[in-house]
Amino acid sequence: MCGRFVYHLEKDTHKMGVDALIRKNAVAILYPYLRAIVSNLTSTSNEYPAYLLPTIDVAQVLKEQPGSSAVAD
Repeated sequence: MCGRFVYHLEKDTHKMGVDALIRKNAVAILYPYLRAIVSNLTSTSNEYPAYLLPTIDVAQVLKEQPGSSAVAD
C-alpha cells in the first residue's frame, strides 16, 4: 500500500510540520484502508481464515513508542 500526500508549508496554519503529518496523520488515514484490504483478502480466500486487524489509536501508539513523543503531541 502506498499513500501520496502533499504538504504545503504556507497552508500549515497549525504549525504541525511535515514530519508530524507523515508519521501521525498519514498512518491514521491509510490504516483503515489497510484493514479493509487485509479483511477482504483473507475472507475471500479459501486457504486462510478471515483476519481483521484491530482498530488502533495512532496518536496513542506513537506516544507509547520511544522517540515519537514529540510527533504525537
